[in-house]
Amino acid sequence: MRKKLLVLFAAGVMATSLLAGCSCSTSTTSNENGTTTTTQKTDSNGTTTTTTTTTTTTSKTPVKPQGDLTFADLQTNYGILVECYNEVEKLYMDKQIQQDDQVENLLAESKKVIEEMGQLQESDFKSQEDYQKMNDSMVTMIEALGKIVDSMQVAQ
Repeated sequence: MRKKLLVLFAAGVMATSLLAGCSCSTSTTSNENGTTTTTQKTDSNGTTTTTTTTTTTTSKTPVKPQGDLTFADLQTNYGILVECYNEVEKLYMDKQIQQDDQVENLLAESKKVIEEMGQLQESDFKSQEDYQKMNDSMVTMIEALGKIVDSMQVAQ
């Protein structure tokens, strides 16, 4: 799950669109502390615009992705999931990201599912399998948020 969290934060602004008559190049460097994405666009007049986005990772890591999970572990992982969603939403609201109805719909659906997860109580879990299924669902949500980030495009 650590890698999944890093993938989400490392995604940054990775999707760029190629414009007719323009050139665009993107370079991304990642490490344990985050990602730096540099995008250069040259329009048909020869004007080059460079945008650099740095995304830092948090030191929080998911708790016990396999084995004996507790409700406290799920609460910790839920907090990480909420932080991931907030970062993706914040990225989408950046003026450098092109607004897109599909991305907005995916974010709205994600938020709804995450809120439903947040309403679960310890009494809703009867077995270790229930805890594991919920943890796996959180991992899946983080992966989905990463795909949402991948689908975002730099505004023109």
